[in-house]
Amino acid sequence: MRDKLKTIGAESDTFTIEIRPTSKCNYNCYYCTDLHINRNPITLLSTNNINKLILSAKRHTKKKIHIFFCGGEPTIYPDLVGLINKISTHIDSNDVITVQSNLYKSIEWYIDFHKQLKCVDQFVFNGSYHNTQNVKLYDYIKKCVLLKSKGILGMVSFGYNKKNDV
Repeated sequence: MRDKLKTIGAESDTFTIEIRPTSKCNYNCYYCTDLHINRNPITLLSTNNINKLILSAKRHTKKKIHIFFCGGEPTIYPDLVGLINKISTHIDSNDVITVQSNLYKSIEWYIDFHKQLKCVDQFVFNGSYHNTQNVKLYDYIKKCVLLKSKGILGMVSFGYNKKNDV
């Protein structure tokens, strides 16, 4: 099977599975074109199907697995930590699970999420901040510091839109 796969671009030692648990977002940024559709319902994902995909990717590619949750805003998904815990049973020490988030949830939410998370060593939050969000930068940075202290902060990005010059 592997000899029939074709590669476009650079070869990677990682197989990425992108999961969009919802297209909903808590913000309504006018410039966003990344499939954020707030009127779509949230449908619960089948962890059995995701686990089959992970196992199949491991078996056929022999690569590290990167599960990348994006959206919409993934933290809107009900019981995100439960979903991650259920699929993390097939993740090993070389694999990683990333949630790309605008970190809008409360500090308490992140503390509770971390307490429930079973795969802490393979998990990171990537945070993105945009000056068009109705969020104080100081509050956003406090969340980043908390996540860093828990060992689950990945990349942090800041977007600047000059239309909203702050």
